[in-house]
Amino acid sequence: MLFFKNLYYFYENIPIFVSRFELMKDKIASQKGDILRHFYFGGVLSCLETSLLTRKSLPIVTKLINELLNEGVLIETGFANSTGGRRPQTYSLAPDNLRVISVAMDQYVTRITLMDAQNNFLNGTQEIQLPLPSNPHAIADLARSLSNFIQSCGTPRGKIVGIGIGMPGFVDVSAGLNHSFLTPPPGES
Repeated sequence: MLFFKNLYYFYENIPIFVSRFELMKDKIASQKGDILRHFYFGGVLSCLETSLLTRKSLPIVTKLINELLNEGVLIETGFANSTGGRRPQTYSLAPDNLRVISVAMDQYVTRITLMDAQNNFLNGTQEIQLPLPSNPHAIADLARSLSNFIQSCGTPRGKIVGIGIGMPGFVDVSAGLNHSFLTPPPGES
């Protein structure tokens, strides 16, 4: 009877265990994302530097860096300088793994380019005529141009981790609106 009682308890609490597992996966993904962000902006880092930047313990950072190495997202880049003692191993983002699309907009011309994880340009800059003033179709035109650019560059969508857009005017980031240009048609926002 006790066996069945314990089995029932286990069965009833599976969603708790599953949700805790899902939370752990989300936490690990968030920690990896934080590490990748520091590598993107910091370039070449050691485990200790990454630990200090992320404010995570050295064992946790070392474990996550090893996982990212096995996934091919990070690469070893050699040893850092040292004033004494053992020189630390350094790492950086693998240049062939992740891509970022950079979009620079002004009032009449938009430039789009593809960059690797180490901020190297991978192809020429595509320039499109996209007038922003009094253009109700500017958002749709930009989306279509980005879609065409992604298809033409030959990079799988899964490798593109972000699109950075710089644009003129007053931008409300929290609402996602550009109050000077690119205003959505009435009833859409």
